[in-house]
Amino acid sequence: MSTGPRIGVMTKELRTSWLRTATGLVVAVLTAVAYTQDWYGTGTEQLVLQGIVFLCGVAMVVQGVAGLVTERRR
Repeated sequence: MSTGPRIGVMTKELRTSWLRTATGLVVAVLTAVAYTQDWYGTGTEQLVLQGIVFLCGVAMVVQGVAGLVTERRR
């Protein structure tokens, strides 16, 4: 009986990486759309907040992709 990972079974790390990637993409896209469509105004504080949220979304995508690459190499 093999103790290694079974083919076709997604590990917790892969699920987390996919979830981070998908969530990050959604956050980044929605923030970009909110900025371009001027949903929340153009005040300085609002633009800074949108920029921070956008960067957090991009960071989540980077973490997710890095996790996927790391898990695929194992």
